[in-house]
Amino acid sequence: TEASVLMLIEANSDITQSVIGRMLGIQRANLVPLASQLEWRALIRKSVITGRAQALRLTPAGRTIVRGCHERIAAHEARFLIGMIKADAETLIARISRIWNC
Repeated sequence: TEASVLMLIEANSDITQSVIGRMLGIQRANLVPLASQLEWRALIRKSVITGRAQALRLTPAGRTIVRGCHERIAAHEARFLIGMIKADAETLIARISRIWNC
């Protein structure tokens, strides 16, 4: 969950907790302590944008963690696709992407 939140913040700087909750299906009661923990660990920084809404951004430490997440995901995908013909692997990834984006 933490990795998903961090990667979403990376892709959408200044995203709010409520948007993250909607996108990832996380209830506010669960997201607030998660975001507070990420802030306490200095992985994200919050700034007020309007009223109670807070924009979230990655800190340099948060970017380092996300970079490691991307590397692990790429390694996992490489292990999953090992031995596949490149065209077949590309087709599989394209089809999974279509399903994911439905």
